[in-house]
Amino acid sequence: MKVTMTFDLSDPDDRMEHMRAVKSLDMASFIFELVCNTKKELQLKIESNKVSKYDALDLFYEKIHELLQEEDINIHKLIHNVKMAFVKLRNFINNLFLI
Repeated sequence: MKVTMTFDLSDPDDRMEHMRAVKSLDMASFIFELVCNTKKELQLKIESNKVSKYDALDLFYEKIHELLQEEDINIHKLIHNVKMAFVKLRNFINNLFLI
């Protein structure tokens, strides 16, 4: 079975969909690393009292940003239009109630 995906890269919505498709493996690698390896790493540090739970939280967020950079994932390029769509939907609903 073969699948062909076609994107109109002059259309901002299609360009975003294209980026999501292109970055899907990078996002899966990021999630795997975060869920499997980072959790174990932080658990070991907490259990051995090398870091406090609060410091572990900081380390966790630092690790998220590090992994995003390693995988070259720019969240804003992948979800910007989703936020715009939500704002438009919210405005539409607000206008309905104002009428």
